[in-house]
Amino acid sequence: KLTSITSYREYDNEYGQDVDFSGADIIYLPDDGTNFNKFETITHETRLNGETGWVNWLFGVYYSNEDIDRQQRVTFGTEAESFLSLHRAGPSPLALRVGLGLGALTPAFTGNTGDTDHYLQNSESFAAFTHNVFHLTDDLDFIAGVRWTTETKEFQATYLTDPQNGCTAMEAAFGLDPSRQAASLGLPDLNQRGIALACLPFARNALDVFTAAAPHLQERTEDEFSGIATLAYQFNSNLNTYASYSRGHKAGGFNLDRAFSDAQGSIVSPATFPAGPPPVQTVRAPDTSFESELVDAYELGLKMASDDNTFQMNVAGFYQDFQNFQLNTFTGISFIVTSVPEVISQGVEVETFWSPFRDFSTNLGVAYTDARYGDDLGSVTTPGSFLDRNRGLFALPGERLTHSPEWTVTGGFDYSFPFIDTLTARLHMDGRWQSEMNTGSNLDPRKVQDAYAVFGAKIGFYSEDEWFGLEFFARNLFDESYINTAFDSPLQGTAMCVNALSGNVQCQAGSESTSTIDAFVGEPRMLGATLRIRN
Repeated sequence: KLTSITSYREYDNEYGQDVDFSGADIIYLPDDGTNFNKFETITHETRLNGETGWVNWLFGVYYSNEDIDRQQRVTFGTEAESFLSLHRAGPSPLALRVGLGLGALTPAFTGNTGDTDHYLQNSESFAAFTHNVFHLTDDLDFIAGVRWTTETKEFQATYLTDPQNGCTAMEAAFGLDPSRQAASLGLPDLNQRGIALACLPFARNALDVFTAAAPHLQERTEDEFSGIATLAYQFNSNLNTYASYSRGHKAGGFNLDRAFSDAQGSIVSPATFPAGPPPVQTVRAPDTSFESELVDAYELGLKMASDDNTFQMNVAGFYQDFQNFQLNTFTGISFIVTSVPEVISQGVEVETFWSPFRDFSTNLGVAYTDARYGDDLGSVTTPGSFLDRNRGLFALPGERLTHSPEWTVTGGFDYSFPFIDTLTARLHMDGRWQSEMNTGSNLDPRKVQDAYAVFGAKIGFYSEDEWFGLEFFARNLFDESYINTAFDSPLQGTAMCVNALSGNVQCQAGSESTSTIDAFVGEPRMLGATLRIRN
């Protein structure tokens, strides 16, 4: 049998956002069309499958080409000056003029100005695959599948920053990486924080210097094999077992966001100070890429059923070893992917199905999962290690994975019964309970979501030949409040960080966890109806 599927998809989205998540007009993404995401994707897949003697075989190829066009404009609001400016501290004008030049005497931020960053990315991938079932005996099957994938991503970016008097003055005094230079000079913490506020990422000019002559270009190509090998044995018509190994692959890519440092450190060459004004500095291309994610997964399972098939039970144990786990972090403005060197996930799952009579069935599932970040992620005091490059993630080693509850229970039932002559009614209800989990990428204890349960229900009325159907549904039936992802609100306190005594000079003792926590919350109770009519 030959199967060929071709698809084309186009998606455009314009958006706006209150970046500071407060009632003040400090920083925002205007919804005037300057912030947008555009996707254009073409895919094609051809499969050929059949049966030859004791082998069921399948071969195929897959092609994908996707273009992303993204623009982000971060804008200072009319109250940015009063909230962020150095003038708020009431410094001596003479001290400012002598230390930082006349630019420090003017307002630091100009309302309705900011930065405009434009990103283009093309991703082209090709894969060839095969999946085969070998019937070694009447009771023993061997399943083998292999997929080879090659993918190339091309990245292009331009950066345009409206000059802000505050950061311009700091860069004139300390160079294009003023916060790092101020820290190297041992300036008081308050001074360092003032410089950091004046030179927020969307006020700095280093990337403009870099892309003044040509766009920021990057490219990465990867070739990976993935696949599965499973041995399945049928003891009898009611019982079978299997053991499998699989290797999975998720492609790497680029973060479409501003970056002033990467694995090599700052993108700005060092400056000399205070022996005169900062020299002409060079700005190299930042590496915004993240690695492909690989997983080696092992599973051992057992499947049982009653003679009449009204009761079924599946039990499985699993062990998964992830390399370069792609951790998605929301910064308050955008999502950034960070590659964690190792994650281990292991556990047991049990699923049951029971239909005691014809028109009624119920299901229940229980899962125990112990998913943890690797123990060896380096140290904030070890140059070049994962934690040195990602000091805000110092709490990860050996701890439970973000968004990974230890226990999960799911269940539901379906019941059908006659209703008004030729109509049949079907009632469905399902629920999910999970134990507590940390929803923050940095595992701040304040981002823990306690255990909760969510239920859904649906009742439908259908004609005998099902040409007509009317359904009423409820999601989150009991209006449970819960958090999907919590994050540190920008510019409102200090995120959880290691003590200065542990080697992180960017975080001083006594400043841990003062940030305001915001969150993406779960969907509230949703009621609706669906009408289905078929010719």
